[in-house]
Amino acid sequence: VVAITAKTGGEIERVVSDQDEPGDVEASADEVYWLSGSNLHHYALTDGSSGIVQNLLAGAWDIALHGGSIYVTEAAEAQIVVLGASGEVDEIPTGLVPNAIGVDDSGSYVTSHVPDGGYWILRVESDGEVSYLYNGDFNVTSPLLVDDGYLYLGANWGFAPAEIVRGTVDGAPLVTIASV
Repeated sequence: VVAITAKTGGEIERVVSDQDEPGDVEASADEVYWLSGSNLHHYALTDGSSGIVQNLLAGAWDIALHGGSIYVTEAAEAQIVVLGASGEVDEIPTGLVPNAIGVDDSGSYVTSHVPDGGYWILRVESDGEVSYLYNGDFNVTSPLLVDDGYLYLGANWGFAPAEIVRGTVDGAPLVTIASV
């Protein structure tokens, strides 16, 4: 089930009921997008239409919206798929398995699990060039958000409580801004 409500709270409206396990939801002013299996779905807030936007390869992990485009991490293919507003599809190879993604005007930011434990947080340019911003013995527990030069993510360091952590697109030290 996919449901919507106002940002300020209120009644919950179920808008799509034929989805078993929708996940990784993103919304714009006019559309709601989510992943289910290997498909990217949408629901139009303007007219109530819904359907599959793109059938992606297995391993679709997370989505982000920016500048009229939809960004999807495909872990199985080690790439970011960009679906442009005009329907064009671009694939950006990362060389690493991308998980969570956040996007702003300065680039795409992804998390990637390191084989010996922990995660990297990286900037990926449109040509696939990768810059390493952060690495650590933390597990990313929620999507990566990018806003006004800052990166926000949920993280936990093993058995410690989960935290909301803030970094910057330039790699300034991570700061815990809340423990939950």
